[in-house]
Amino acid sequence: MNQAASTLSTPLICSGPATDAAVAAMSGLNAAQGIDLTQLQPLAVKVQQWVTPEGARVSFTPAHERPMFDLALRFRAGSVLDGDNPGLAALVLYSLDQGTKQLDSARFAQFLEGHGAIMNRSINHDEAVVTLRCLSLPALRASVLSLFTQMLAQPALRPDDVARIRERLAIAQRARAWYPSTRKSDATMAHVFADHPYAIPVTGTAEGLDGITDQQLRAFHQRAYSANNVDIGLVGDLSPAEAHQLVADLVQALPQNWAAQLPDPSPAPNAHTTS
Repeated sequence: MNQAASTLSTPLICSGPATDAAVAAMSGLNAAQGIDLTQLQPLAVKVQQWVTPEGARVSFTPAHERPMFDLALRFRAGSVLDGDNPGLAALVLYSLDQGTKQLDSARFAQFLEGHGAIMNRSINHDEAVVTLRCLSLPALRASVLSLFTQMLAQPALRPDDVARIRERLAIAQRARAWYPSTRKSDATMAHVFADHPYAIPVTGTAEGLDGITDQQLRAFHQRAYSANNVDIGLVGDLSPAEAHQLVADLVQALPQNWAAQLPDPSPAPNAHTTS
């Protein structure tokens, strides 16, 4: 008797429709024993890669199972570029989705929600990542991508919105100090990467956030969010022609002609070591 059958022979503690459905699902399970993992067939999907004239590096994987697509933009715009303003990269990234010059933050969020689109942002020391999930229906896709492109290329960066994001980042900084795990992580990074940008938390410092000006925000955006400073991943229900056009429309709207020179990720020569 196989494992699945022996499991089902055990008396059930409860019964009902949910239990019946679970039993039916389990009855279709097969043991993985005997499968030769070295003989698995390669995936039939071919990843298409190209570099745009603007310098953006693109990977596209068609997937037509569902009428949707996922877009991921990985800008080399992490906190290593903060310079003398720890927190600058995070403040720029998290201020992007506070609206465009035409829509305030509330209407921007309502537009995305009303069109079934989901956007997320994340940042680490090396990269700022912006993702978008959207239905691939042409008219809907065009509307969402138009607004998404406006946000990336010409963010509003209104003072009130930036101040609100600044306060949220400050709260996140204070919260890190409450948890032993994050305190230990921050102390380790500061110890190993002394005098290196990795030594400073991604959200920066309270002093750094307080000192960031509107001019510094806009200057950072114009540099770090340029077309040749991004890697683009695209997966979904699109033809190659649609994928190329989507990417072209996006990167042509972005700032141009700047690429980050990231520091060596190795610990600085004068970093502290222990034996």
